[in-house]
Amino acid sequence: MSQLDFENSLNDQQLIAVNCNEGNKLVLAGAGSGKTRVLTYRIAKLIQDFNVRPSDVLALTFTNKASREMKDRIESILKISSQGLWFGTFHGICRRILKIHWREAELSERFTILDSQDQLRLIKRILKSNNYDEKLYDPKSIQSFINRKKDNGHRSDNISDKDDEVYVAIFKEYENILKQTMSVDFADLILKTYELFRSHTQILNYYTKRFKHIMVDEFQDTNLLQFKLLKL
Repeated sequence: MSQLDFENSLNDQQLIAVNCNEGNKLVLAGAGSGKTRVLTYRIAKLIQDFNVRPSDVLALTFTNKASREMKDRIESILKISSQGLWFGTFHGICRRILKIHWREAELSERFTILDSQDQLRLIKRILKSNNYDEKLYDPKSIQSFINRKKDNGHRSDNISDKDDEVYVAIFKEYENILKQTMSVDFADLILKTYELFRSHTQILNYYTKRFKHIMVDEFQDTNLLQFKLLKL
């Protein structure tokens, strides 16, 4: 793609963001202003003008739809296959990493991923087996508690004593069942990847060296654990 093509496709502010020198950059703009478009053209710019290999780029989005659209745009702009590029949501990329390093993550090769409904059913089963009244201990509230703790990087054995003892006990049993059945929930995909990188520096170093350019769409919506993962 020529510089003229860039100028015809982007406004002045978008061009400034796309053409900036290498290094950490933050694009702040309102909804619908074309931030995702800027990221897409920035990737194209890196590959075309900075001789960056597609395999050196990791693009993180918050929806699978956005990921597919970005991938399609890159292929359309550069007229190349985007096969070497890693596009995906935080959960999708972490799932991919765990599928590669399942042994180190202490999972089975075909580990099961629980969706929100699976998770809720398991919590209800735990409540029933321990004779807890669902009217007193709402399954959805417990689900939110567990997900919130994991999104902040916490396991059941390292959370505050101020938390409800029953909630913590259910959380512990929930984690034990996941471990026994080689299962993970959505929050686990990110937390286990974070733990994998922290405990296996050679794996972290591999991905750090590989992904020289990390693009994050909707960065303001990252939770604490996602942010900590990016900082590693």
